[in-house]
Amino acid sequence: MDGVKNASDAVKTDREKFGKMFSYMLKNGIYLAPSALEDWFVSYAHSSEDIDRTSETFGKFAYGDE
Repeated sequence: MDGVKNASDAVKTDREKFGKMFSYMLKNGIYLAPSALEDWFVSYAHSSEDIDRTSETFGKFAYGDE
């Protein structure tokens, strides 16, 4: 898929994979919006360390380096 452009694309989201990723991130101390159809936001409240840790943890999940 080339990205979500409309609601029809959004409903094709792999919710099972999202659930696994959500659980992995939560187990590692990173709380995300609990729905595959919600956006993630970064704000000034997030430090560079927060962003780096989130990125590294997601990378471990995505590349199976858990």
